[in-house]
Amino acid sequence: MTFEKDLERMEKIATALRSDNTSLEDSLKLFEEGMKLSHDLEKRLEEAKRKVKLIMQDNEGGIEEKDMKSDKEGDNEFAFQGKEK
Repeated sequence: MTFEKDLERMEKIATALRSDNTSLEDSLKLFEEGMKLSHDLEKRLEEAKRKVKLIMQDNEGGIEEKDMKSDKEGDNEFAFQGKEK
């Protein structure tokens, strides 16, 4: 499944958990699924950050390390802060 599809699923889980119509048993199952999904998404984001660091090269052919910081928690947008080695 794609990252975006997993995020979409997380949103649906959050909506269901906020609903008054979701039973306790269903809420527990959804919470467990959400936690696993959250862990997987975080892992994939860390991997993406690692790949960005590897491909950010300076003009001399060396590798320039860039840190990525989230502009807002939960957003997919990132700001880069350069830090040459």
